[in-house]
Amino acid sequence: MRTSKFKKDERLAILAKLDTGSSVNELSREYQVSVATLHKWKRKRQ
Repeated sequence: MRTSKFKKDERLAILAKLDTGSSVNELSREYQVSVATLHKWKRKRQ
């Protein structure tokens, strides 16, 4: 199994930016993560 490039606290920090109004596309480009991955992180957080 592949290990994540981001630790749990880093993922939560990225998701916090999403909560403050940043778009998924912006964060995807900024952190070089796919849109699908961001949506998966968001789903798992809930």
